[in-house]
Amino acid sequence: MAALLLITALWIACLAPVRRAAAGEPRTPAPPDLPVPEQAYRFVLARFQTPIVNLAPGRMHNIALAASRIDGRVLQPGEVFSFNDVVGPRDPAHGWALADEIYQGEYVPGYGGGICQVTSTLYNAALLAGLTIVERYHHDRPLQYISPGRDATVVWGQLDFRFRNSLDRPVQIRARVTPEDPPRVEVTLHGDRPSAGDPIRLEEEYVRFTPPELVEVEDPGLPRGRRVVEDEGYFGVEVRIYRVMGLGPEARRELVSHDVYPPRPGRVRVGTAE
Repeated sequence: MAALLLITALWIACLAPVRRAAAGEPRTPAPPDLPVPEQAYRFVLARFQTPIVNLAPGRMHNIALAASRIDGRVLQPGEVFSFNDVVGPRDPAHGWALADEIYQGEYVPGYGGGICQVTSTLYNAALLAGLTIVERYHHDRPLQYISPGRDATVVWGQLDFRFRNSLDRPVQIRARVTPEDPPRVEVTLHGDRPSAGDPIRLEEEYVRFTPPELVEVEDPGLPRGRRVVEDEGYFGVEVRIYRVMGLGPEARRELVSHDVYPPRPGRVRVGTAE
């Protein structure tokens, strides 16, 4: 009998919350399955990805480290994000590895090489979320992982990438290297409610392409008249990027940047031997 009474009491206790809810009484919410930050910023405002085409270990390390340092950052309305302030100096003491980076149009080894792929991905996500770009610089040459005019370079103590949260709500940055093969850098900007603005897209307008000159160098080791191209150089590009907000004839078109990437001369050996 005592066991029967205990079971009945438990059954009545389980039904009590259901009865209160049916009567309009507030219910205590169940604990969330996700961490609080994930719940608070669960609406995607913008997402952008870039493919990682150079899988060198040092570069992969730097990309993952840079992504981890900006991941989870929350910007309040009006707050300015500084990539250099958040990520910090690029040297061995701060965990950075040697990897190729661009200096004066050439690839040279440097600590933190590769992190500009993170800044470039973040730059495009910020544009697509409708945020205000405060400071941004393009590279000396076009890149493999992103279109000209869509990149953003940083140099510690010299060039920064900064943007302002110009929305009326907090924005959270989430950044990662995706597990797919080949991997990608992904940046997603999240808010505490859906975006109420117009849809945003980016348009590229190529103004001109400039072919590289070929510098001839005499080579007595080659038969006269023979030409060997050692370096093809690369084309220069002039491009404008527009942010288009809205659809149809009512869409607003905003010039974001007008960038010029100079061509780099190539090199050809010309034989002079008789």
